[in-house]
Parts: sequence; structure tokens; C-alpha cells
Amino acid sequence: MIYKFISNVTNLDQVSRHHKVFFLMTNIIYFLPIVLYGLNQVTVIISLIGFISLIYHFYQCKCSTNPICKYLLRSDCIGGTILTLILFYLTPPDINILPFGLLAFIFLLKGNNDRSKKTYLFLHSMGHFLTGAIFLYLAKKFSEK
Repeated sequence: MIYKFISNVTNLDQVSRHHKVFFLMTNIIYFLPIVLYGLNQVTVIISLIGFISLIYHFYQCKCSTNPICKYLLRSDCIGGTILTLILFYLTPPDINILPFGLLAFIFLLKGNNDRSKKTYLFLHSMGHFLTGAIFLYLAKKFSEK
């Protein structure tokens, strides 16, 4: 099941340009913490997550049938997961983000090939917004230390 998830690139070739642009712009939220709170351990990790996600989704929107997209998808899933786990490890125990993290994870998982392309774009964009909001909150708390 996991291998299937990280091997099936949702083909966005037939999706309109404005939907693709909006979808790519949802990655901007990952770069807000470094702009708002400067360079630190947490903001750099969040920006790396955004960079990996943006590269994969850019190729997904441009040429989803290219074999490199499968490798970029795996990099996004595995790299993003590892970096997110590092962020959770760095999170002080008094901050409970687990419920929101699970909700965001559900949106990201539900936005898969089993849905229509527009549903995929919507659900996955919501996942970007939710994880981005969580990461923004973490960056704010981390910068207050």
C-alpha cells in the first residue's frame, strides 16, 4: 500500500493552468517562517520541506508522465516525512500539535490518485495549508525561546 502511494504520480497534464499555479502557490506557506522569524533550526527544516515539495509538484504539473516524477514523489514523501518527524522531535512537550498534524496528514493522504484531479488538487492544497500553518506556529514558538 505504501509503495503504491509513493509510486503513483497523479497526472495533472489536463488540468488548467490557473489550477496548477494555485496548487504550486500553496507551497509558499512553507517559506513564510524563514521570512518572518529568520534563520534557525526549525525555519530551515520547514523551508527544506517546502523546497522538496515545490520541486516535485512543479514537475508533476509540468510533465507528470516523466519517470523522474516518481523519484521526486518518493523524495517528497520520504524526505518530507523524515523532516517533519525531526520537527516533532524538536517540538517542546508543552506544545501539542499532534491532533492538527494528524488532520493535515489525512488531507495529504486523501488527495491521491483515487480521486478526481480537481479533488486531488483541493485536498492536497488543504494539506499544504494545514501543515504550513502548523509549521508556522512551531516556528513562532521556537523563535520565542
